[in-house]
Order: sequence, then C-alpha cells, then structure tokens
Amino acid sequence: MSAVSVDGGQNQPTGSANGPDAEVMLDIEVAGAVAPGAKIVVYCAPNTDSGFLDAINQAVADKNNNPSVISISWGGPESTWTSQSLQAYNNALQAASAVGISVCVAAGDDGATDGVSDGQDHVDFPASSPYALACGGTHLVGRGSTITDEEVWNDLPSNGATGGGVSQTFPLPTWQAHAKVPPSANPGHFVGRGLPDVAGDADPGTGYKVDVDGSNIVVGATSAVAPLWAGLIACFNSRLKTSLGYLNPTLYQRVASVAGAFRDITSGNNGGYQARPGWDACAGWGSPNGVAILQALVGMLLSPTPTPAPGAPTKKHNLRQDFLAMETKLSRKGQIVLPGAIRRRLGLQPGDLLDVKVHAGRVVLTPRKKRILKGTRLVDPITGLPVLSAGVGAPHLSSKQVREILAEFPTE
Repeated sequence: MSAVSVDGGQNQPTGSANGPDAEVMLDIEVAGAVAPGAKIVVYCAPNTDSGFLDAINQAVADKNNNPSVISISWGGPESTWTSQSLQAYNNALQAASAVGISVCVAAGDDGATDGVSDGQDHVDFPASSPYALACGGTHLVGRGSTITDEEVWNDLPSNGATGGGVSQTFPLPTWQAHAKVPPSANPGHFVGRGLPDVAGDADPGTGYKVDVDGSNIVVGATSAVAPLWAGLIACFNSRLKTSLGYLNPTLYQRVASVAGAFRDITSGNNGGYQARPGWDACAGWGSPNGVAILQALVGMLLSPTPTPAPGAPTKKHNLRQDFLAMETKLSRKGQIVLPGAIRRRLGLQPGDLLDVKVHAGRVVLTPRKKRILKGTRLVDPITGLPVLSAGVGAPHLSSKQVREILAEFPTE
C-alpha cells in the first residue's frame, strides 16, 4: 500500500478510532481482504470540495500507479451540491470511465431522504452519477460460510439505512431502460437515474471487524460496500487479465440476466422504496455471487461476435448518442471535444479536435492537427479492453470492439 499527496494533503492519522481513521482503514482493509494481492493506493487530499475533486482527477490521470478501480466512500445529498460541482465531478467520473477505470461509490447511510428533512426523497452524490457504480447496503446473517438471511439495511430512525432512490439531476441512462426504475416520488416525478446498482453487507450490526489505530472494532455502512465491490472488480480484472472499466452498461444489459449472478434482495425498504424481485431502489440488483459474475464475464469476453450474412441489411447507428458511453459533446460538423482529463491521457492539447468516422468496420478518431500522439492508448469503456496504441495517425478500435460499442446505441 502507498499514499499519494494531493494539493498538499498528507497521510496523517489522528490516532483515534472515533475519527476519520476508521473510515480510511475500513476502505483499505475491506478492499485488501477481498483482493489481498492488489496494489492499494490512498490519495490524501484536503477535506474540501476542490480537494475531493482533485483527488479523483489525480487518480484518473495517475500513470505511475495506473489504477483500474477507484473506491469512494464520501458524498452528500445531491440537492446540496451546486450545479457547477455536480458537472465537474460527473466529468471526472466520465473521464475515469473513458480510460477504463471502474468507480465504486457508497450510496449513503440515511435512507431514502439521505438525511434531508424537507419531506422529499434525496439520493447521494457522487453515487448518483451515471458513471459511478452505486453501492447500497443490506443486513446480512450467516452461519459459517452460508448466508441464512439478507434483507435491505434499515435501522432508522437512529442507526441509519441504505441510501437509494431516483436522481433529480441525471436522466435515466439508456442502460437502465429495462430495469423498471420508477419515476421520482417527488413533485414533478422526474424520470432519473436509479440507484443503487448493487449491494453488499452494510448494517453495522452485521458489519466488518477492522483494526483502527490498534483497536479492533466492528464498522458498517455503505462505506464498506464500495471497497467490497472495488476489491471484487480488482479480482475480476486479475482473472480476466484486462480492465472491466465502465461496468454499468454490461452489468445491466448482460450480467444481471444471468441466473445466480446476484443474490436478489426482496425483503425490506429504505424508508421510501420497497425491495422487490429484480432491480430496486434499495439494493439494486442485489449482493454479488462473485464466482457466477466472473463466469458470466468470461463467457461474454470469449463469445464470438456473429458475422452478418452476405447481403444482410446493416443498421445505421447514431454516434451522436453518447459516443463511447462518454457523453462527449458533438458539434454539427461531426467532431467530438474530449474532456480535459481524457485529452491529457491522450496527449492532446486543449482545443484539439478529433474527427469521428466509421470506415471499413473501424471507428477512427483522427486528430485535426496531424501530429504524433506519443504513447497514446485508448481503452474501450464498454468492454474495458485495451485498444491499439497510436503512433503516427489515428488511434482506432478493432471491428469486434466497434460492433460491441455500437450495440449500445439506438439506431436511427
């Protein structure tokens, strides 16, 4: 394990198990227990809005450690963030997805209101970002290695409950279209991004034994579920020998339909939403069956892409719809402008433009300025697979990757 300083922040434990040390050690120890061989890097930043954002951006652009998964256990009610902050953080998580980094975020610990006392439901951000894997919580009881009971974590009014609900900021993503996400219960009934996506044990009463500053204590909350899933994804990456990257589309559209991939949580509520078969706004798809999910992912990566019959009609895809799942802004001339973090990763300068073309089964991103992209390496955010490195000319995707990416978009 190592620590990286961000904006002058330092790895300085307080020495008290009742302070922030418990939060940090919980994340490290849970992720390390699930993925004991993983390299863990802690980004230490000032406890400010800008410090938090800079920590994410530095992790995304960290070419020394090259993280494949980021775990975030901090957040707050979506309604308390400014529109500028929401956009800045969402851009940072978007940049992470674009370079093949999975981001697991705790969904909050104050139920459907997220601790806001205005009589409405609220979700936690940055978990509500469509580029985050939002991690909800359960109450889990077991005997030995057998789970005997698991339901939605809800110890309200005094001991917390899993967050979850419907975003008032981010519209329903295309990959959630068939998850039966309900409209918001708030006035206006906004059709938004539903969360959480997944779940895991979070009830402090059935929590995790951790060592904090020499004290052995039991800790819970969804702060434990984000590193739990981060560790699990790290294990998947190790076994698959690739980075899964932006997992949400694959999770919803392919993995969730595999029998046994999740332990479906059908009992309990979070004070605003009720658990039900399938996806719900309390526990998402449920808690993971790691072996089954891995087998599903292996099958998906190894399954051949069907070849169209000669003369078969081809579909026209609208690349202006969320190209490469990055929601990059397309101009009327068919050019995309990449966010700053992605430009830096690709070695482009601010203002550089890329032309988007589909030619001979390849998506070609051509820099408007014809110059060498040194060390450029693209990652497919849908499959997480690395793309051919670029020397002189345009970075490009294989035809198989193009078909997989285009399958995510609606036809014209």
